[in-house]
Amino acid sequence: MKPLVAVSACLLGERVRWDGRDKKDDWIATELPLHAVVEPVCPEVEIGLGVPRDPLRLVRRAGKIRLVTVLDDVDRSDRMSDLADRRLQDLVARGLSGWIFKARSPSCGLSVEVDDGGLAPGHFAAHVRALLPGLPIAEETSLSDPAARLLFLEAIRARIRSG
Repeated sequence: MKPLVAVSACLLGERVRWDGRDKKDDWIATELPLHAVVEPVCPEVEIGLGVPRDPLRLVRRAGKIRLVTVLDDVDRSDRMSDLADRRLQDLVARGLSGWIFKARSPSCGLSVEVDDGGLAPGHFAAHVRALLPGLPIAEETSLSDPAARLLFLEAIRARIRSG
């Protein structure tokens, strides 16, 4: 049985980014599906934002990191948190074994610039890490090395074995 791995949809070649483009990663789009069932996820589209759209950014307000649109400063944090809870519940029920996020995304990056110069995980990625602390997680940038890919594949297989 192949493990279930969620992947930022833009990495699979889906044109879901704020500018209407993709960020297709050849290994993720063509090789990963040989080893895993791949579930595309684009949290921004899934909360109802269109393509193209006003890009998002992370800002610190009242000591909390918030996810807001760049041009009109609309806070999307609560909608993103609700989506993360629902999406994770579904994926865990289906046997989620790993996740590959888009680096530097304010939704999905693991280390993203905040408006005050600090760094924080993207809003959606932060929920995944908090709710599933043992889940193997990577960004596409960390999987450019074949040895790193092998380690990631081994980690998702180990998760299945451990139940």
